[in-house]
Amino acid sequence: MPLPTEETWKRISDRYLELWNMPNCIGFVDGKHIRIQCPSKRGSSFYNYKGCFSIILLPRYEYGLNCDDGVFQSSALGRKLNNDQLHILESTKLPDDEYGSAPFAYFFLLAMKPSLYRSI
Repeated sequence: MPLPTEETWKRISDRYLELWNMPNCIGFVDGKHIRIQCPSKRGSSFYNYKGCFSIILLPRYEYGLNCDDGVFQSSALGRKLNNDQLHILESTKLPDDEYGSAPFAYFFLLAMKPSLYRSI
């Protein structure tokens, strides 16, 4: 999968703003739990909050053992993001900023377990 260019990130961000009124958003990442039979000698490593054994598959990327954020961090996309290899745009002022706020970074939305929403 080719890496997006700065122009591509801008186009994606503009579309999120247009559709969802979400400025500086450049994507949404969510994993898919794939039910498996527990591998031998792995205990609860693959047991998830849905009450079964599974791995998390991220589209076009690697999969892992634990929650989506951990899988994302170890995926090819997560590693490139952490190593500043994605050519993401510099922070910018938000649209209609009449107060002169500080520039706001571009970001990805990352899906979380439903149980985590209560603690935020």
